[in-house]
Amino acid sequence: MVKRFYTGSGRYNVRLVFQTDSGKGFVDEYGNKAELIEDQFERWAEVLPGAGREFVANQQIQAEQDHTIRVRCDRDTKKLTTNWQIRVKRTSRILNIIAIRNVDNRNEELVIAAKELVKDG
Repeated sequence: MVKRFYTGSGRYNVRLVFQTDSGKGFVDEYGNKAELIEDQFERWAEVLPGAGREFVANQQIQAEQDHTIRVRCDRDTKKLTTNWQIRVKRTSRILNIIAIRNVDNRNEELVIAAKELVKDG
């Protein structure tokens, strides 16, 4: 008998919105190209915080936080690439996808490595 991979529903306790560039970007009056990010779908997931760090960039202190995200694999989540971003529902937190791994190539669960740039204010 084959033992099935169990992903208990209780551990998926954070609602995430997966977003991507719509391709409908625009150029502002200064000639800067701006992307138009659109929500694509929502899923319940488990978000595990990882290491954080602070560094100096552009003479300002920046902070970033690593996260590991577990989400069930389905036809929508199979479309994910590193060009997508994730918004934590009901907050302003944006997570940029670094890597995506299909656990044991079983198409049951994806583990996503993501990075959040922490903003002041």
